[in-house]
Amino acid sequence: MFTDRKGSAAGAPSRAELLEVQRRPLTPAETGRIMAEIRRSGAITGYSAAEWRGKRDTFVLVGRDDDELVAAVLVHHLWGGWSEIAVVFVMEAHRGKGHAKTVIQSTMRTLRSDGRRKVIFFCDDKMKYLSQTSGFAVFDSADDYLNASPRDRFFFKISYKVQWLANVYRLKELRRKRRELGSTYEFKLGVRRP
Repeated sequence: MFTDRKGSAAGAPSRAELLEVQRRPLTPAETGRIMAEIRRSGAITGYSAAEWRGKRDTFVLVGRDDDELVAAVLVHHLWGGWSEIAVVFVMEAHRGKGHAKTVIQSTMRTLRSDGRRKVIFFCDDKMKYLSQTSGFAVFDSADDYLNASPRDRFFFKISYKVQWLANVYRLKELRRKRRELGSTYEFKLGVRRP
């Protein structure tokens, strides 16, 4: 749970004070809503209902009183000691209020003692800023980072690709978004070590 330092007038709780981060799968209704919004995003490839419903590690920012979904983070725990922050998504009605920063930083605090390296891929400048403020070293491409160890090169060039491409829904969405939305997916990446 978190609170907003600013508070609000007359001692009433601010909207931020009425939100909490939970580590849990999305409900069927939440899954439908977030997948519908992500389908319209040209910057996110797409993640299946099974991934949101428990196949992956999921963190949600919700209203304390009404459980309204505000934002979600989807984490893939991958082979080779890496975890990918695969999606940081704020529902359209709640954007521009700092919720992405809140949910990703809460996620990173929860995961910091797991001993795994973290990676995040992104296409836009907002995510670059968010990644940097969340402790990631940012690179313009995987190749810029891959001047690193042979082990890391193997992970990104082979192991990661095999794991990421193993999802039929994601491959269909990737093709659809390239065709319908003109998505180019020129990914930058952020790396954070334990």
